Amino acid sequence: MGNDSRELWTALGELSEHFSRLGGSARYFGMGESDIPLYIACTLAQRDAPSIDLGRFIDQRFLDAAAPALEKTNGHIAAVGAKGEKLAALLREFCSYADSKLKAHDKSIRWQEFIDWAQRNSA
Repeated sequence: MGNDSRELWTALGELSEHFSRLGGSARYFGMGESDIPLYIACTLAQRDAPSIDLGRFIDQRFLDAAAPALEKTNGHIAAVGAKGEKLAALLREFCSYADSKLKAHDKSIRWQEFIDWAQRNSA
């Protein structure tokens, strides 16, 4: 695993830990498990596709609930050095792995739409 992958998994761990603390009380009603990797994937995708409409994929309630953990999480995402095709490959790898770990009922419509967007835009 390269440094870029390690930064993404660390970001995922930071955000997951935030939502696991206190028995999951930071979660808002209806929050899908896929919202956590979705935030990371969208933030990474925005580096190569600045015109991506994050509001289409990321619920404002998620941003509000995740706020205490976003500085650290975003720091790990910012440390990813990949660009161009390497960044696209890293995004595909991250999404594929995260998708494989999610149960069908944990995948939100926003996650599915982002996966479709990523496949169309990073092929």
